[in-house]
Amino acid sequence: MSRRGGIGYSKSQKETHDLIKLLHESGLGYRKIAKYLNARNITTLTGKDWQGNHVFVVLKRHKEREERLSRIE
Repeated sequence: MSRRGGIGYSKSQKETHDLIKLLHESGLGYRKIAKYLNARNITTLTGKDWQGNHVFVVLKRHKEREERLSRIE
């Protein structure tokens, strides 16, 4: 459980999200971020290689979750 209720992210999920967010904020696009993660053998939660759409969804869903949790508080 996360501190705000519900199921939180695992440590590895949080680290991966933070890395993706950092890379995106530094100006890299989704495909380049996917290539970066794949080059470092960082796989998705299901163990697959990253694609640009996976990177987009990680950022989108995290933002949606944060917005939803802030409305609850």
